[in-house]
Amino acid sequence: MRVQIPPPALFVSTGGHLNKEILEKLLEIGHAPEKASLLKTFKKISLVLSEFYEIHLAYLLFFDKEEKRIIPYIQFRNGKVKRLEQTPVVFTKKIVQNILQNKRTLILGSGDFICEDKRVRSLAVIPILSGTEIIGLCSFLLCNNLKKTPSNIRRWNNYGKLISLLLIPPILVKEEEYKEILSKLTEEISRLSIEGKEIEEILYEIANEIKTVLKLDSTTIFLREGNKLQIKAKVGVLKELNNNLTLNDKGITVHAFKTGKEYYAPDVLSDPYYLYSGPEIRSEISIPIKTGNRIIGVLDIKSKSINGIDWHKRKTLKILAPLIGYSVINAKIHKEMKKIALHDPLTGIYNRRGLALLFDREAKRAKRYREKLAVMFIDLDRFKEINDRFGHLAGDKILKKIAQILHSNIRGIDIIARIGGDEFLAVLVNADHHIARFVAKRLNSKIKGGGIPVTLSIGVSIFPDDGENLETLIGKADRACYFAKRDGGNKIVTVSQLSYPV
Repeated sequence: MRVQIPPPALFVSTGGHLNKEILEKLLEIGHAPEKASLLKTFKKISLVLSEFYEIHLAYLLFFDKEEKRIIPYIQFRNGKVKRLEQTPVVFTKKIVQNILQNKRTLILGSGDFICEDKRVRSLAVIPILSGTEIIGLCSFLLCNNLKKTPSNIRRWNNYGKLISLLLIPPILVKEEEYKEILSKLTEEISRLSIEGKEIEEILYEIANEIKTVLKLDSTTIFLREGNKLQIKAKVGVLKELNNNLTLNDKGITVHAFKTGKEYYAPDVLSDPYYLYSGPEIRSEISIPIKTGNRIIGVLDIKSKSINGIDWHKRKTLKILAPLIGYSVINAKIHKEMKKIALHDPLTGIYNRRGLALLFDREAKRAKRYREKLAVMFIDLDRFKEINDRFGHLAGDKILKKIAQILHSNIRGIDIIARIGGDEFLAVLVNADHHIARFVAKRLNSKIKGGGIPVTLSIGVSIFPDDGENLETLIGKADRACYFAKRDGGNKIVTVSQLSYPV
């Protein structure tokens, strides 16, 4: 982005060789063919003025119009530019208000501002204007004594106008860069929030995307669980402690959660809230993750550099934090909807749809490793009599109790589902008909020991011996179960026992 630089004659209203020479050198910066960064442009401006004035320090700060405060950015000293850790003491409330109100370059003598270095005699503060809006401040602490004569005031107003024009393009370019970054991250977070993945997986991908795009050293997402802040996602290159936190702990993360406000420590070693997390960490920001007025977690960023998280990044992270909150809510809603879709509402175990989904996964795995799956069709004996005699509420209680017994007496890797009124189906992983028969006997024994007035008739088919399709295996196991019931119930019959093809 280039700015139209007016001719020198427009600025040289006071005359004088020195005034004109400085202006011409500043104009050369604006006419340079290459597009300089904000840091380089500020350095060039400071170097030009250093040829004619004894500059002790130069500062560039942004103005956050939402929070109505100035944000430290970079400083120039002894020919070098580095990040500014905190707002310099010279920027008192009175000086800032003067600039915001008058929108003109301000010149002050040594008695009118605070500075610990006695060599500093003058302060010049220049508002950076985009139209009529102040977007930043550029200031120079000088060892020269700038007298507040009309000539000096006009001269520095001219400098201020041109310096403002020179700094606006790289500032706006930087703003546009971060708008593009924000747009990219917002789009990615929105996409992840509707993909239906587990919360931890979504948050890991979000944390990784934020770290990569913003070029951060460490990104951690905490979510509140009771009295704790649990780490749900963490990516980074720093050697740091992987500690979950309690709300009684000290530290920047807990402080941000409790206050509900972002907290930035440009130098953690001098910060009163910092809780030691590792030798490489030098700056940290924690931003509460909110959904509405409710705080559900914290987005925590750490850097290995002092003041390593600049204002643009902090502003971007602040916008992203609530989007992370809505991603968590969406993931929880999707998880609940998925649970409803895949689980039987009465017993809480899988329904036929959930069974089909899990069987497909296990069948692929069994085929890959050449293992067997045992499919057990379980039917309750005399259940209809209980329903007819005691009613459906009593029947529902029995179904819930049986589902609980079945679920707690198979392995965690096995599958149990309710596929009909009083029909259940179990899939045993890496099991043949011998194992299935053993498990079936144990289930019948547990039902009897539970004081439930029913027994189980069970038919068993084996993947892949009796078929590779779930419906085929269910059909054959159902047929075997029919023979178990026909012979009086409370029996186990496998497809291999039947004397003719099923």
